[in-house]
Amino acid sequence: MSTVIYTKLGERKGQKRLWLEGRRLARAGITPGQHFELSHVEQTGKAGKGLVMRFVDTGERRVSRRKRGGEELPVIDVSGEELTRTFGGAERVRVVIRPGSIEITVHHHDRATAERAGRLIERLQAREPLRMGSLAHGGGILDHALHRGLQAAGVPVELAFANESDGDYLEASLANNPIWHKDAIAIEAPMQDVEWRKLPPVDILAAGLPCTGASLSGRSKNRLAKAEEHETAGPLFVAFIAAIQTLRPSVILLENVPQYGTTTSMTVIRSVLDSLDYELHETVLDGFELGALERRNRFCLVATNPEVPFAFDGLHPVRDRES
Repeated sequence: MSTVIYTKLGERKGQKRLWLEGRRLARAGITPGQHFELSHVEQTGKAGKGLVMRFVDTGERRVSRRKRGGEELPVIDVSGEELTRTFGGAERVRVVIRPGSIEITVHHHDRATAERAGRLIERLQAREPLRMGSLAHGGGILDHALHRGLQAAGVPVELAFANESDGDYLEASLANNPIWHKDAIAIEAPMQDVEWRKLPPVDILAAGLPCTGASLSGRSKNRLAKAEEHETAGPLFVAFIAAIQTLRPSVILLENVPQYGTTTSMTVIRSVLDSLDYELHETVLDGFELGALERRNRFCLVATNPEVPFAFDGLHPVRDRES
């Protein structure tokens, strides 16, 4: 007879507030007028600190009541320093209602956000290399540029893994790309086949998802009404989201053709990243202006932790295009 609620904490007079009511409480035997006590607990695993309400006759707090349609239902309204001290900056909680007790812990999204931020800060303060993952790796040109740029800024970075479905591209990268080292994992597989939980956590995740379904030429050649209809490239955004949800990087870079910014895939990606507490920065870059030989515009998304400052404003070419 359990009920699990994922909810946001409210606020009252500058203190966090938790409001629970209705049959979700009543089905666990909680009734108006019952007494309960509120205590701090250390949760097992990664759950961290939490609060427990125990319904005992000696409890100093009491369940309130609210009438709805002639029926009297229980209400629990808790606010004050206990919530603020326990949950700090977390905005969401997980509430488990059982007969005799209610357990409140930090929402797993808020916990993951704090963990990935802490991991990034620790590595930066210790001057340890940031770990990077690469999806739709190709020959690793984008990843090589990221390595060079970060290292030029005094931020060391190392490749943790790279995934590429085409063995020829992966072979070319292994033979020619200097970013590979002995600990990096090379994964030859369709992105949707990768077991993300078996990979190490990363601080940066870069992806150049195939544009064959989103580009104008790709849609015309394959007679597609929308990018998601492409047999191989269309569903890859699902695997990309799964990787993010598991690996929880602090910085995400996604590039594609400009048309990708208006696809259903990108709409879903934006929504999921927002729910995972990332701040999104988008633009379309002109490769010709940035020194590339080819006049090629690219859609670029950078998603970051809220405490990681980022802006495209300071972007400038690092080379001159040959005449």
